[in-house]
Amino acid sequence: MLAWVKPSLDFEATFLDMCLEYAANGESHYSYKTLDEAKAKILRDMDCERGIVPKDRLPSRSFWFMTGDRIVGTSRIRRYSILLPQNGE
Repeated sequence: MLAWVKPSLDFEATFLDMCLEYAANGESHYSYKTLDEAKAKILRDMDCERGIVPKDRLPSRSFWFMTGDRIVGTSRIRRYSILLPQNGE
């Protein structure tokens, strides 16, 4: 069964596995190669949801789609802002 899960440090090793699988298949979107890099990305996503973002970014929510203990997809939803056109998005 597919579950919709917020990023969590409970799944940092699982997230790293997903990143390494992407890299093995030639994808560059998730370029994190170590547990520390994966953990830092998860913490940034968690901060972003709380509105702690760099000035050139917008708050957003990230989600992982999981089957059992495997991340099979990801999604990010940004809050709409008048800043979107200014940021080139």
